[in-house]
Amino acid sequence: MSKTRTEQLMAEIEAAHEFQADGQVYSWDACGTTGEERCPICGLVHRWFSGGQNSPDSDEYLRDDQPICLTDAVRCR
Repeated sequence: MSKTRTEQLMAEIEAAHEFQADGQVYSWDACGTTGEERCPICGLVHRWFSGGQNSPDSDEYLRDDQPICLTDAVRCR
């Protein structure tokens, strides 16, 4: 099975950055888990949420506290 474009870009981002946990990972009963990780080299931030009963999983990448698209996140160095 081939990966979607989104999955391909996210795999490239993970391969290009040395993400480390930044702060606490939070989890609530039936509400999912959320956290943030940062690349210490370039400062790219990855915020994520997963496992929520009534909310879809999500990933967000930020540069200078501003959301950026996946293709821009791939190019961050």
